[in-house]
Amino acid sequence: MPRNRRGHSIDAIRLPRARDVLRIAFIAPMIIIGGTTLSLPPSGTGHVRTADARAETTTTDAVARPSSILSVSRHMEIELWIGGDTGLPATLTLPHGSGQFPAVVLVHGSGAHDRDETIGANAPFRDIAHGLADRGIAALRYEKRTRRYPRLLSDEQLTIDRETTDDALLAIRKLRALRMIDQRRVFVLGHSQGGMLAPRIAARAPEVAGIVLLAAPSRPLLDLLVEQHRRIDLLDDGVINDAEQLLIRRLIESVRAIRAGREPLPSELPMGLSARYWRSVDAVDPVAEAATIRQPMLLLQGGHDLQVVSADWLRWRRAFAGTPRVTFVHYDTLNHLGIAQHGPPSIRGYRVPGKVSPELLDDIALWIELLHGVRTDRG
Repeated sequence: MPRNRRGHSIDAIRLPRARDVLRIAFIAPMIIIGGTTLSLPPSGTGHVRTADARAETTTTDAVARPSSILSVSRHMEIELWIGGDTGLPATLTLPHGSGQFPAVVLVHGSGAHDRDETIGANAPFRDIAHGLADRGIAALRYEKRTRRYPRLLSDEQLTIDRETTDDALLAIRKLRALRMIDQRRVFVLGHSQGGMLAPRIAARAPEVAGIVLLAAPSRPLLDLLVEQHRRIDLLDDGVINDAEQLLIRRLIESVRAIRAGREPLPSELPMGLSARYWRSVDAVDPVAEAATIRQPMLLLQGGHDLQVVSADWLRWRRAFAGTPRVTFVHYDTLNHLGIAQHGPPSIRGYRVPGKVSPELLDDIALWIELLHGVRTDRG
């Protein structure tokens, strides 16, 4: 099996490693004054004013109603709004230079995440957005609906599509409407639960050029919840004590009740989410849904992942081994967030600040480049 320069296994499309992705220190565009945040008007024509009002210029094409632009060394960020009155704030990270750029929509894992998908001391979506922009690829990340509107968490009508799928489709449409984005090269990157739903998103948005599944479950999420509790309790101190056993038994009973069509007590619902929500999650079969789409897929998995493990990886491999449109890359030391974790895998690793692996970002950029035969590392 081919391996990349760090020894990570790769199959299907072979990702060339003889040439590193360029890392160029771009010059900020003229509209940025000394790295100051600029505020743009809501209409397509108007004035751009620096935050301290010391400089002003005029624009006749403010794209997609951005509220501000922030300049950084190798990329720039535009604040957007996805949807209408009950929409979501979002950040578009762009490479400096003239585009049309390929672009990636980032879809969160489970939980009420912010746009950076902040987990412990880490912000993997911010890392991915910045890293891809440095490699010539735009990235759109947004507040998850249950983060922006937390009352939804107690809404008995909430489903997995309302929480995740529908907003990803809005984000895809938003990206494809921007003049600096190449409509033919809009991709979806789903992490964890977002990866589980990426095939469904691609099926409902056939214009998507391909999907990246990072640490994506292939088995039912309710089963994984029980499994994760056992694994994390055991790794914590080497034993599962009586209190932990009781919580696991209650979780198992709740899962059985949900699958049997019964309503568990509110205090016993997993993560406090309704039985209707969990039934909608349980109806997702990501492997079966992935088999129905035609878009290329890139599956990325870390060997130190405590939440999505080898059983999920192997189910993906068995389903799509030898399928030309599917590429698999395994990284021995990466955890669930795509961050290198040395020593025994531990949930405590989330508390240690780190960055998403540059090798993982290289592989995503090179995969996109290979699919379209166009270099992504342009300035």
